[in-house]
Amino acid sequence: MAPIPRNEKINFDPGTKYHIAANVPYLRYFIVEILQFQFHRAMCGFQGITERLYMCDHGLDRNNLERLRFYAVRRPEKLDKAFRYLCEKISRYLNNRNRPYVILGITVMNDIVKSCYQLLNTFVDDYLETLRLVLEERDDLELIEQAVASFESFCEIREEAPNYQRNYQFFVHRFTALCYYHDEMNRIKLRCLGLRGHHALFRKTANDELQNDAWKHMDQIMPSIIFNMEVEEQNQSQEATY
Repeated sequence: MAPIPRNEKINFDPGTKYHIAANVPYLRYFIVEILQFQFHRAMCGFQGITERLYMCDHGLDRNNLERLRFYAVRRPEKLDKAFRYLCEKISRYLNNRNRPYVILGITVMNDIVKSCYQLLNTFVDDYLETLRLVLEERDDLELIEQAVASFESFCEIREEAPNYQRNYQFFVHRFTALCYYHDEMNRIKLRCLGLRGHHALFRKTANDELQNDAWKHMDQIMPSIIFNMEVEEQNQSQEATY
């Protein structure tokens, strides 16, 4: 610890501007602010803690997730509002380019969908709309991968009463576009994600007896699948020639 340096333009303590020898408020300021800071800094230096004292942790807090799951199960009448609030937060994180919290929000959404699948129809529209927003991130491989994985989990749920008004047209278009992704960077990974999305959509429509909805888009789905099969065959033939 060290006393305040000389009050020059470089080292100027604003508290000394009002300094009087017997001024108790200033003495309190000096002890609390200056000496305490110097003491804490000296202790951290002694312990070898010289890096940032607070590191952001974007990981999932399992205790809070368990509380949210318990609340959703016990208060199903509040589930739609809670889920809508979660989706609004994810949308805001997307606008602010805050990827870690978007991924965290998708993880929480997945957990709620799996835990409260009996009440899926109460919040499925908000869920699909949020996935749509994430999938619109054109070149963000990590976010697209999270959205496709979430959609796959959703498609595995067998609903007792299929919703014939639900429209998967956007997902067909987006997965088809991924199957034709042409940029060299992440091309194979994004095309595989498109094929995974189509596979999940087939499984969903078959389980929910909505085959007619899938057949309406076969003119888009099948060419994109065949295109990737032909590309794979061309790559194999080129490797064989080498």
